[in-house]
Formats: sequence, structure tokens, C-alpha cells
Amino acid sequence: MPLVIKEQEGHFEPAPPGLHSAVCCDVVDLGMVDGKFGPKRKLKLIFQLKAKNKQGERFQARASYTQSLMEGSNLRRDLESWRGRAFTDVERKGFDVEKLIGVNCQLSLKHNVSKSTGRTYAQITVILPAAKGEKLLVEGYQREPWPSEEPGAPSEPGTVYDVDPIDEGHAAGYDDDSVPF
Repeated sequence: MPLVIKEQEGHFEPAPPGLHSAVCCDVVDLGMVDGKFGPKRKLKLIFQLKAKNKQGERFQARASYTQSLMEGSNLRRDLESWRGRAFTDVERKGFDVEKLIGVNCQLSLKHNVSKSTGRTYAQITVILPAAKGEKLLVEGYQREPWPSEEPGAPSEPGTVYDVDPIDEGHAAGYDDDSVPF
């Protein structure tokens, strides 16, 4: 029996441009990724926006970064903007990115068009501290599996990591006037 595959009509709806309340719902280790300057270890931050799409689900926004807190790195720039202050020398020596899960923020988004697919997508341009009084919880999200660290070991695509809906990760105790991470 033949297996016929056809191009699917996309139902992707990009998040609207502008400033949005959001919560970090996942941090994914992408492993080593080849780029124009050679392979680099990357990670992806995934956010849920307060705004919802036509299906009543929260929009998501994502950004990928080289895993570095060096001066001039995009990750350091965005984390310092989000937390509202620079990292100390001690903090730069080791920062647990899992602390970001459950932390609220504001995202400034703009629309771009993919050169390869022609589809419009929302790009995060700035991450800012959460608006005073805004506390979003992660809703209906299952964490993405991380690639295996062991050489030759198969990744487990069925593995799902749940975000704790009660505690909301490491960010449960911060208040509007403190640094959230």
C-alpha cells in the first residue's frame, strides 16, 4: 500500500508584535550546533505569552543563544535586561539557567519573514522585567526533552518533563521589587 505524503497547509499564527507579559516555560539544551563561526553549545528559551491565539491557547515565543555569559554575548545582554541589573563576577562564573523557568517578564516582539519558508514569525527583540503586579503561571506546557549527554546514546523523544503548576519552578518566591533570578 503506498504511503502518500503531501505539503500541509500551515495553521501557524505568529504572536502579535509589541510588548507582551510572558513567563519562561522552558530552557532547552540544544547541544553543539554548527554555525558560521564553528560549532557552539546552544540553548533555547521558550516563553508563554499572556496573549492567546484563535484557538484560545497562549502564544509562544522562543529565542536561541550561545551558552555564554561573556561580555557582549546575547544571552548575557538579555538576562541582564530581564533581571534589571548586571551579573556579579561570582554569578558569571556559574549561572543555573533552570532558575529561569516560571519567571515572569515582558517581551518586545517584532515580525520577520523567514527567507527559507516565506512565513512570518515573531522575533524577541528585548526581554524586560515583569510589569508590577503581573504574575503569570505556565499553562498546559510539557517541557521538551534534552539531548543525551552520552556519546552514541539515543535520545528519548518520548520523554516529557512537566512544569510544576503549583510551585512554578525556582521563581515562586520573588516579589515585584526583587531581582527574579
